[in-house]
Amino acid sequence: MQKAFRTYSTAQLPAGFKYPEKYLELAKSVDLPNDFVWWFDDASTEGG
Repeated sequence: MQKAFRTYSTAQLPAGFKYPEKYLELAKSVDLPNDFVWWFDDASTEGG
């Protein structure tokens, strides 16, 4: 079960791209329920 994820750095994103604030808040304080069915790309993993 995924418990945390890290966003991509500015250098890895297209010029001018900005994550929505709610997404950044979620990435900083992940507290997902055990039955949460979504997965987020994690920039710190090989697959991400």
